Amino acid sequence: MTMRQASTTFSVFASVRHHGLLFLSAVLLLPWGSACGGARPYRAMAKAATSEENVMAQADDKRLKAHLREALLTSDPTANATITPYAYMGHAFLVGYVSSATQREGLVSLAKAVEGVQSLDTYLPDKPADAGASRTASDLEIKGKVKAAITADPSVVTTRVEIESLDGHVVLLGVLSSQEAIETAMASARQVSGVTGVTNFLLLPEAEYERRRPSLR
Repeated sequence: MTMRQASTTFSVFASVRHHGLLFLSAVLLLPWGSACGGARPYRAMAKAATSEENVMAQADDKRLKAHLREALLTSDPTANATITPYAYMGHAFLVGYVSSATQREGLVSLAKAVEGVQSLDTYLPDKPADAGASRTASDLEIKGKVKAAITADPSVVTTRVEIESLDGHVVLLGVLSSQEAIETAMASARQVSGVTGVTNFLLLPEAEYERRRPSLR
């Protein structure tokens, strides 16, 4: 065998060995890829792994909130633009400005009549005479600061706390696992510059709700 033939034979052998190893690696990794769901997006996988909300529990809350919003839109279109409804475990909340005591009373009666509402709490102050873009911007800034303050405490799961700010008055809504977590969230909100008061609409998980969301912290 000449030197040229020997070199060619070695190159062919190396190529075959290289591709063989690649094929073997692919075969070994195939079961792992299949077990992990194939081409399933990593973001969706991570979300599913860390989610602590049962899909049915989320759907119940969203459905009641949608019914409340629909009732507002149908009966009082002007309120729909200024009032935000919330719902957790059948407990409804209305937050926003009203133009008069008559409108406030009408909204309360309207919400209580919505099917599925077990209780109703509201924060419905009269709309300030000087309400405008600057006041809105200030409230948005306060909301951001309050969220940051609450996020700083690891004992509070901020994804379950919703925040409203009306003329510096902060309203906290959502479901937290303990009274301690609720008090921590309230204390964090009160310490934020510009906050003039805090209304606590945070709830503890009820038995059925907790069962359907077993990892609630």
